[in-house]
Amino acid sequence: MNLIEKRQKLAAMITDARTKLDAGNLEAYNKMDADIDKLDAEIKAEEKQQAREDVLKQIPESAKGKAEPQDSGKPQKITTTAEYKDAFFHAVRGGKASLTGEERKILTDVMTTGAESSGMLVMPADLETSIRELLEKQVVMRRLATVITTTADRKITLASGYGAASWIDEGGDYAATDDTFENKTIGSHKLGRIIKVSEELLNDAEFDLQGHISLSFGRSFTEAEEPAYLSGTTADAGKQPVGVLTDAETGATTAAATAITSDELLDLFFALKAAYRSNATFLMGLATEKALRKLKNSTTGDYMWQPGLTSGQPNTLLGRPVEISDYMPDFAAGNKTIAFGDFKQYTIKDTVGMRMQVLDQPYADKGLIGFKGYERTDGKLIIPEAVKTLVMAAS
Repeated sequence: MNLIEKRQKLAAMITDARTKLDAGNLEAYNKMDADIDKLDAEIKAEEKQQAREDVLKQIPESAKGKAEPQDSGKPQKITTTAEYKDAFFHAVRGGKASLTGEERKILTDVMTTGAESSGMLVMPADLETSIRELLEKQVVMRRLATVITTTADRKITLASGYGAASWIDEGGDYAATDDTFENKTIGSHKLGRIIKVSEELLNDAEFDLQGHISLSFGRSFTEAEEPAYLSGTTADAGKQPVGVLTDAETGATTAAATAITSDELLDLFFALKAAYRSNATFLMGLATEKALRKLKNSTTGDYMWQPGLTSGQPNTLLGRPVEISDYMPDFAAGNKTIAFGDFKQYTIKDTVGMRMQVLDQPYADKGLIGFKGYERTDGKLIIPEAVKTLVMAAS
């Protein structure tokens, strides 16, 4: 079955499971519930694999050493050129000692001054792009939030409220009203790691080093970014982003510690202002998704959860799309189990220019070469009322 057929089958199975549950046929329901979970997991795995393959399809093209087209009348950025890319990977495979004078000049021309940048090479533009494309596909918050890029690490101030407009008589004066900033600044935090590659692989001309670096850094950055964008606390604000759940407002609290009712879900829905609901998304974990699949509207009897029937279309809840993150809090007492709101009011700031350093000495006795790389990013919910959370009862 293709993805569309699997989604259609899942929708039919969910409807059939409700019929069996309503009829009191618990044994048949439990068996079908397991089958639903299995098919749902297959769909998610296939979609995730397709997203990864979409990234991989782009890597061979970028690995050909072709520079990006130059904008008419504008100088081409040096990191997009084939010359820069060749010099970069020459340094990566053979160390800086193997560089020609011209290659060394090409690399050092784009390096910033300062001890922190010493020895760090700016990644070629297409390598950085392939990593960021993987992050965009795998990090749910990057798909939902507003992502901006800057070329410097400085903090920037963002408006958290906007002045009011008013009707003006013909020839009348304009009223001056100020935007609100409330010290909403967003900075830049370093996220990095070291990957290791054997000397044998590094010397193998057939080894796709760029693809390996892209996937290795991309996957590890994904696993660190998502929890921070979701649950990073103010106590960690000096070294990582403050998560959306930290600053979001409480929309509703459940009566039970381990169950959610349809009325509580409606309370969460209507706690969000209409201006934000039109662009709102539900965000939750897999266990919460499973619990909500069984809910019916207490008034109409209709299922509140509706599976997406076409490839690429999300499941919906109360008519709004649902996103699943493995890093949302567990379905348990006291947790903020669901977030609902306009996540575009959460801003992610990336600093352009990922950097990498070759470490050929620390692991030489093991026949390994290390690659130390990092990115700089930050995140903040600019308007807290734009996202509401459902909090499970404490006990």
